[in-house]
Amino acid sequence: MKCLSKRQGPCPLCGGKTRFRFDNRNDAGTYFCNHCGAGNGYTLLRAFAGMTDREALEFLEGESGCRPAAHYDERSLKAKAEAEAREKRAKLNAA
Repeated sequence: MKCLSKRQGPCPLCGGKTRFRFDNRNDAGTYFCNHCGAGNGYTLLRAFAGMTDREALEFLEGESGCRPAAHYDERSLKAKAEAEAREKRAKLNAA
């Protein structure tokens, strides 16, 4: 893709002619657009393809052949949040 060079050029998201720069800092796929702002490869994929988080993760899982980390599982996130809330409540009640 021409926009993934380290040169200033058209933004694949907003269509601006010379706003977009793909700098790929720390191999994270980072970019900056004077109109859209900054982001990484994941946010670029989501915005460019119009995907939800789940759709982007499923796409990446299919492309890479590996499963996403457990912290992206909604059930485990909810369980973790509930456990943290119980711990905080217990600390407040003990005080």
